[in-house]
Amino acid sequence: MRIASMPQLLNEQDSVPLHHTLPDIAGMLAAMSLRQDQLEEENKLLKRDNNALHTRLASVELRAPLDEPTVPDAGSDPRLVAASRKKQATKRGRRRERGTDSEPHNEALAAASQLVRSGIYLGDTKGEKRVQEAKTATQKFVSALFRSTTGVGNKEMSFSFILTLRCSNYQDEHLRPAELTNSQVTWDYAIIEELARNSFSNFRPQWRKQNNPALAEKGELQKQFNRRRQRRVLKNDQKESVAKAFASKFNIPLSFVKGVLNETHESDEQSGPEVGSGESFDTWKVRMAVLAGISVASPSALSKMQFVEVLEPEWRSSDFSNLGHAMHALWFDSLSAREKNSIRYIRVRGSGRTSRRIPEVAPWNFGISVPWLETNRLLDENQETLHDWNTYGNPPGFDDVDFTVFSNDC
Repeated sequence: MRIASMPQLLNEQDSVPLHHTLPDIAGMLAAMSLRQDQLEEENKLLKRDNNALHTRLASVELRAPLDEPTVPDAGSDPRLVAASRKKQATKRGRRRERGTDSEPHNEALAAASQLVRSGIYLGDTKGEKRVQEAKTATQKFVSALFRSTTGVGNKEMSFSFILTLRCSNYQDEHLRPAELTNSQVTWDYAIIEELARNSFSNFRPQWRKQNNPALAEKGELQKQFNRRRQRRVLKNDQKESVAKAFASKFNIPLSFVKGVLNETHESDEQSGPEVGSGESFDTWKVRMAVLAGISVASPSALSKMQFVEVLEPEWRSSDFSNLGHAMHALWFDSLSAREKNSIRYIRVRGSGRTSRRIPEVAPWNFGISVPWLETNRLLDENQETLHDWNTYGNPPGFDDVDFTVFSNDC
């Protein structure tokens, strides 16, 4: 009894006064209580936000059809939506060929089935307007809640992008700092090693193409694809610039003119002979000059001239082709003499050369060659691309257009 009543703790060799220990324990208990209060307060906030989220979702579910929001312009054209799905399907097919695509697990499918509420599934891809709005609102709300709770900030600019941008600026010698232009600067081993690594990384793709014919051929095809796409985009922009004037000239609805313009529907252009045809570049150039109506067509006279051969798409109808040619002719006529002289190449049509490229975006019905579609739709490699062709009808204003005037104008 005497030992228990002593103000000393005798369990250790160096005893500690009891009145010094009790305040520390009390402080720890107070801190734990405060932390518990904070957790309860945070839990209340999360519950409040969760209830607000369910309230917003319920309001979307119960909204009348008259209150449906407007759909963005990008999704108003069903052809563009279908083209996006085709592109994703193509990517999945390529991943399956490489063996990198896997089927979803049963657990994931079971979890997805739990998301169905009142007949609305936020992962639905059918494009219902109210479902898409609910999905967008949910994503924004959850993202904001997650960042405010965890303290994770927004995405920052990639440092590698800044480095690439800075390196591109240094290509101009006048913009380089003195350390990069002064020949008296001494570089240590670490800098030299980094320069060597960077040079090797930049050189390696070219080295692989030089030693691998398959990679070299693939690289050339990719360059050709990029060049052709850039030309298609340029022609589409040129036609868009005269859309209003074209509609006024032929007295047709402007909505129709704008509705038929799409980069993927433009014809491809080639700046040389067909690969494997056996035709030399000089021979091809002389043939292009003759088709362009140039009287003196010797190789020496054509040495400073450049030509591009227009490849007519096999899938395109004559009405659609004549419409596009008339629009491009109007754009060319709208240029000044100085602008015409600045064009470095001569476009040549009517050579009979065609392109087998099938656009990702399905054209309107009038723009499709029906005989071509009936033949190519039966091919297995075209099933995914052509399954929705000839199903979208024609754009507004089609009935007011006389296509014979375009064939006469070309």
